[in-house]
Amino acid sequence: MKFNKDMKILDIILMDNDVIEVLNRFGMKCTTCQESYNETLEWAAKINNVDIIELLDELNEIKKL
Repeated sequence: MKFNKDMKILDIILMDNDVIEVLNRFGMKCTTCQESYNETLEWAAKINNVDIIELLDELNEIKKL
């Protein structure tokens, strides 16, 4: 299953802990955010000024490994 912009942050983290490193590299401290259970990846990227396409590309590279 590929990651997509509509997924909740917490669901993504629970799918694969390696995403934490990617999120941190993009400056997204989603693991400490109280809204991670309710916030979509797209919204988190938007409020952190992160390009969602670049972020998804990096996250989906994890699934290929």
